[in-house]
Amino acid sequence: MVAFAAELRRLLRRVVSEVLYINVFIAIIAIVGAIFFVSNAKRTGPRPKLDIPGIVLVSGALCGLVYGFSNAETDGWDSPLA
Repeated sequence: MVAFAAELRRLLRRVVSEVLYINVFIAIIAIVGAIFFVSNAKRTGPRPKLDIPGIVLVSGALCGLVYGFSNAETDGWDSPLA
């Protein structure tokens, strides 16, 4: 049984590593497609202002989400800190 588990682990490691290499080919296709199909649009008029309250709100929400997920493992999902 132990030998079977070791072989299965080795097989899965090889398959997963080979499957993940497909991302390299997808990235190459995306870069080539962007070079040929994305055009540089000329801006007319004034540049839009930066939304500072929106940036602060989204950054705080993402920090709170990451903090909650990282504390949920040790404190549990029903903890007020999570």
